[in-house]
Amino acid sequence: MPTSLLTITDAAVISTDKTRIGYRSVGTGPALVMVQGAMGTCENFVELAGMLSGSFTVILPDRRGRGLSPRPFEPGHQVARDVEDLAAVLDATGATDVFGLSTGALVALEAARALPGIRRVAAFDPPIYLDGLPARLIARFHREAARDDVPGMLITAMKVTRLAPRLVELIPRRLLEAGMRLALRREARGEPGRYASTEQLARALPYEVAIVEELQDIMRFAAIDAEVLLLGAEQSPAYMRAGLAALAGLLPAAERVELAGVGHGAAWNADRGGDPQAVVPALRRFFGPQPD
Repeated sequence: MPTSLLTITDAAVISTDKTRIGYRSVGTGPALVMVQGAMGTCENFVELAGMLSGSFTVILPDRRGRGLSPRPFEPGHQVARDVEDLAAVLDATGATDVFGLSTGALVALEAARALPGIRRVAAFDPPIYLDGLPARLIARFHREAARDDVPGMLITAMKVTRLAPRLVELIPRRLLEAGMRLALRREARGEPGRYASTEQLARALPYEVAIVEELQDIMRFAAIDAEVLLLGAEQSPAYMRAGLAALAGLLPAAERVELAGVGHGAAWNADRGGDPQAVVPALRRFFGPQPD
């Protein structure tokens, strides 16, 4: 269904620490919650939600720090807060199925471990670094976050995630930062669009880094009782594919699916570089009615 024809409802819940978590819902049928990763909000999932809306009530919460849930980052953040936020959405909507992308996939897996009410979880490209996080880059990111260096945080995050074009590695840092500052100024002078600004999303990056740092020991996920779909993209960075392979070895009952011809952002809207049509079949099959 074209996104312009979707009926989208906005609502909110209050999490354990009084954080307001806003969410949108679209469609009819069993509830399916989608948890976004870095540099996106629930708006990035609208096309995917529309494609699933004939079979599911798709719930699109904004994680704290962005969009409809703009609580500023607080040092000492732990993934338990994200799990509480998700639990509040699940309680309000009656959902037992969760899809997570990137850092949102880590949140979804941890929630499946901690919350017995989750029945099925699909984790798309969780950022698991089997060889360890790049310590120097992570230390640099924390220094940039402490001084609210938005261009610096964005560039360092691109290098940590390895999601930027290879050309980024060849350009001197000072030129990258100058270009990023110019791009941010141009965006600030423009009219507000449907998506959150790059600056707002950059200030949510410390949430992402805190979660990734906390959840690198994947042995904790061995306690998951929910059904698990380990979803990856053929063109995603090699470390993400290796992380999924490690999870598949840890969770032998989990289903592993790799989507051909797409990259890490496949679940996003097409105008954000996604290809949601490529993701729909795997989600429809995994979250659809199961035989008795």
